[in-house]
Amino acid sequence: MPVRRAAELAEQTDATERRMTEIDTALQTHLAESISADDVATALSEFDTLWDAKTRREQGPLFHLLVSRVEYDAADSSIKVSFQAAGIRALVDEAASDDTDTEVALQSKRRSRKSKEVAA
Repeated sequence: MPVRRAAELAEQTDATERRMTEIDTALQTHLAESISADDVATALSEFDTLWDAKTRREQGPLFHLLVSRVEYDAADSSIKVSFQAAGIRALVDEAASDDTDTEVALQSKRRSRKSKEVAA
């Protein structure tokens, strides 16, 4: 009887540890996909520029990337917009990439200017 109980406890422990690993993985995924208020502010601050640069055909997929649902309540004439976190994350990442590209271009221009100054 004690051996059987020990085996049951060992099995429960293994199952609990597997579940803890699953939960930890899910938590890490959630944290990686979550967005902060600063992320939203960054994405929205860049949105007008990005939107204006797109053609009407390109704006549709961008809209669907960011917006998951639009609800209209006729009773009080209100509109509720639900955003997709992954879409906002993609917009933030694109803005960060654009910032990096801009910084790389600026650094290249600075190096070019210094090279010209040294040569002169």
